[in-house]
Amino acid sequence: MQEIVQPIDIEAFQDRGYQAYKDFVEYSKLIQQIVYEMKEVPILPSEIPNRGDTHGLIKVEFPKEGGILTYMQNYVNPYRGFPYFAIVEKIDLIKKISRQLQSGFFHALKTKFYLLFLLIPVIPFARSIIWAFTYAGYRFLDRSKIKTVRYSKAVREIYRVFSKEQAGESEQIKDLRLMMRDIECSILEFDNAYRFRLQDVLPELNKEALKRNSIREMHRLLDILIVREKEEQYKDTWRLVKMFVSYYLRWDRPFLRLATGLFAELNTDEVKLTAEDKPYCIGRKDYTFGFAQEATEHGTRTQLEDYLLTQKQKGREEYLDKRFKILDESTAEHEKVMKETEVKLSEENQKPYAEAQNKLNAVYGEQGKQLNEEYNKKSSELLLSYLTQEEQERMKQQRAKLIELDGIYDTKLKEVDNNYQLAEKN
Repeated sequence: MQEIVQPIDIEAFQDRGYQAYKDFVEYSKLIQQIVYEMKEVPILPSEIPNRGDTHGLIKVEFPKEGGILTYMQNYVNPYRGFPYFAIVEKIDLIKKISRQLQSGFFHALKTKFYLLFLLIPVIPFARSIIWAFTYAGYRFLDRSKIKTVRYSKAVREIYRVFSKEQAGESEQIKDLRLMMRDIECSILEFDNAYRFRLQDVLPELNKEALKRNSIREMHRLLDILIVREKEEQYKDTWRLVKMFVSYYLRWDRPFLRLATGLFAELNTDEVKLTAEDKPYCIGRKDYTFGFAQEATEHGTRTQLEDYLLTQKQKGREEYLDKRFKILDESTAEHEKVMKETEVKLSEENQKPYAEAQNKLNAVYGEQGKQLNEEYNKKSSELLLSYLTQEEQERMKQQRAKLIELDGIYDTKLKEVDNNYQLAEKN
């Protein structure tokens, strides 16, 4: 069967005014209403379509290099994948069953930790139990698998890693690896909540640390996920995985070798979040992405969010990159001047100066130190009073150079800001 590589232009189809399309939309809404009326459980908040999170489908492309590009209204960059509802619902069912099992198990252990000791006799059969659950999930999703070439770039890398045969693995481990490959890739492809999380954390992998102590490195990655999660139920999921790593993988060495081999083989550059992925990440309220944390450290979280939510993502990204480079350059130049013109108190003056500074801090407090110009002035005068004439002159030269640098880099930042604002208007 020949691969389709021509784009499917949804918008062009709609513009033709085919009544069939409108009928299909209305028919789908009617079916949904009927299902809601049939169900015993009322409509959940998660099942009610969110207009603010719904975007019209414009075009779908099948690039020759692989993947699927879905273009939607209100986004310049395409979404990597095509979240077909029928497969998404299957994935969601597996997630819910797994999560409930994990939640029940975790909370049981939280209140009755001694249960771990009761599970010791089960350990020899654990791999068979894992195999059975994996096989059930595999058969459930088997008919819903998509072509490998149509997985998004990150998922194709995961697929490649799972497909590589490992030295000395048993037939049971091989079967488990291949079934896990198909399950994990299907979930990641059609559930961007987990895919974006893994794309966020996997580039944090330290392969040298993995070689030294694979369990400790897995723990570190899971700790990152726990910290970045905002909701306790998701934190508990990763805590349970951490318990699995701690207590089971230490015993099941072949499974540990499998997990370690998968991490070691992974090319993290292939799975990391791209500029095209980030606009689809920022709207999540349940997780704080690493790139958002980095932006906060630079004091530009708002700017980054603006960039990710506008229709001109690429232009804004270039603008922010220029700003960051200027700020980094400014910091390096300021540190260089500080180092070259370093002023040190004499040993005999260090203690009395520290005591005088503490008294000044006690008067103004932390808020005063940050906001009060009078405090800054008095603090500077205090330092000068404990310096020799030569050191005072050196301090003045240092300040003059720093003020000069401030002027230079303020001008550069204003120029970048003005150019960006001009481009936005045009």
